[in-house]
Amino acid sequence: MTTTDIPVRPCSRCGEPIQQGSRADRRTCSVTCRVARWRAGNARRRPDPSRDDGDTAPGAIDRHAGL
Repeated sequence: MTTTDIPVRPCSRCGEPIQQGSRADRRTCSVTCRVARWRAGNARRRPDPSRDDGDTAPGAIDRHAGL
């Protein structure tokens, strides 16, 4: 089997070809695409900074600590 027989797999983020000889379960072509893919998938899990619950006000830590 030659390297031309191996199908070229596209990056799941940008569509560029993934380097031949890399792991069979690799999904992205670069670290940049891997990080961007992770961030896009985890964006819904991060707290929304625009939704303030009031605990970030000055002295909020003291109130929670009972001080």
